[in-house]
Amino acid sequence: MKDGQDIDGKDINVTNNNITALTGGEGIYNGGIGTLIGVKNWWGDASGPSGEGSGTGSSVDENVDFSPWLCGPFEDNPAVSVDGSCDTTAPVVTIESPNDGDVVVGTVDVVGSVLDENLGQYNVSLYEAGADVNDSSLRLDEQTVYGGEVSSATLWSFDSSVYADGLYQIRLAARDLAGNTDLSTPEVGGDDSVHVIEIEIDNDPVQKNECKKGGWEDFGFKNQGQCVKYVNTGKDSRS
Repeated sequence: MKDGQDIDGKDINVTNNNITALTGGEGIYNGGIGTLIGVKNWWGDASGPSGEGSGTGSSVDENVDFSPWLCGPFEDNPAVSVDGSCDTTAPVVTIESPNDGDVVVGTVDVVGSVLDENLGQYNVSLYEAGADVNDSSLRLDEQTVYGGEVSSATLWSFDSSVYADGLYQIRLAARDLAGNTDLSTPEVGGDDSVHVIEIEIDNDPVQKNECKKGGWEDFGFKNQGQCVKYVNTGKDSRS
């Protein structure tokens, strides 16, 4: 910005640039009156800009708001700095219950851990078996939680009785405040910030002993007698 120009209160932004390989002077110079917005730029080093900044990258002038900055070249879709430093480590997530291959009935509590000091959010979602778990439009149900890391806690609960019996997938994914995530998802198994398991929903009893000891409640019946009647006759009175 040229000397003496009044930019106070004006929306002037210099963002998403690679400010590197300079032969002299500031990467962003502001000789005007007011603050120039120069956030989310790559200064040639993950420590950020030098000059008015405390990093070792290209120099930045005073009266430039340069934080957060990019932690790598713009074209690489890098993370951004958090509290003055670059976090390039993706969250680590694990679904601890149900286990891969489990048969579930009734209300399903998804228990797991989402670990990252700078966690921004995590999402738990349900897909049909064989669906592309990276396609959010195919989600049958989901929950997104914003906040800090959690360990061995209930991340989400859903009612499996509203879905037809069969095979499904549960996907847990997380992103931190710097934008780090790892979406290289295997069909089944964990990969840092994404974990996918397969489950089978079976909300219909096959044997009478499944109705005992409160099992009728898991299948959505009003009492044990209704559950046993369903096994014997196929007549469903759960509506």
